Amino acid sequence: MINLETLNTKKITEILEDNKIEYIIEDEQKDEGDIEIQIKHNSEDDYSLYVKMDHGNNTLRLYGITHNILRERRDNLKGDELHEVINMINIGSNVIKYSTISRIALTFEYGIPLFGKISEDHFVHALEFIIDEVAVLGSIFDEFHKIVKKMKK
Repeated sequence: MINLETLNTKKITEILEDNKIEYIIEDEQKDEGDIEIQIKHNSEDDYSLYVKMDHGNNTLRLYGITHNILRERRDNLKGDELHEVINMINIGSNVIKYSTISRIALTFEYGIPLFGKISEDHFVHALEFIIDEVAVLGSIFDEFHKIVKKMKK
């Protein structure tokens, strides 16, 4: 079990290593709260996924950013369609929450409160769930965009 109240970056990297999940830490010399662990995955060019201890907000943050989804679709989005699609995706996602940065990138985040304990399996499955959901996000985005266009007719 992972004690979330005493969890630190070293323990996270041990869990990742135990589960053969590759990662990168850009600057291990930073303060604990500033260290971002980037998870390596098969489609790194599509998006980046990070794990970060956010003690200020009492949250273990699993978050990332993708540019490709909007880059490939930006020209087909009119008016408020982007925000309407993101709202629909958020309604449909029970776990991950999505937002945009100036119509350039799509961000996503899942937070685990730093209270109590969780199993290592839960933590690893949360990472795998995010990787799996974001991998199909382009298709989900397209389906919701179709619905938004139909609703505007």
